[in-house]
Amino acid sequence: MRGTHDPPLRTNREAFRDRAWMATQAFWTGAIAYDVELTHQGLAHHKCLEGNKILGEHPGRGELYRSNLPEYFFGTAFSYVALRLVAKAFMLEFPGYASFRHIQGGSEWLMSCW
Repeated sequence: MRGTHDPPLRTNREAFRDRAWMATQAFWTGAIAYDVELTHQGLAHHKCLEGNKILGEHPGRGELYRSNLPEYFFGTAFSYVALRLVAKAFMLEFPGYASFRHIQGGSEWLMSCW
């Protein structure tokens, strides 16, 4: 039928006030900070070099944080759309995987470069 569509599962207000979404975003932000800070400290101790060739061998803290912005913005948009239009469980896909990778990366710096 023309002109008919399913309404969204949640309104903007419901989506932005969803505690699970806020907790997921906060955890992901913490995982990024964990990775960046341990990377920065590992570089400061001069025991290891950054493996990301785009950033160079000794990027600064600001460069490390800026390099994570595109991932964070895209993932936040993806999880918001999933929460609002698809299903609440899908909002965890991108941030969950990214958080795991950041915690894994930060832990590698902690174990290998200190």
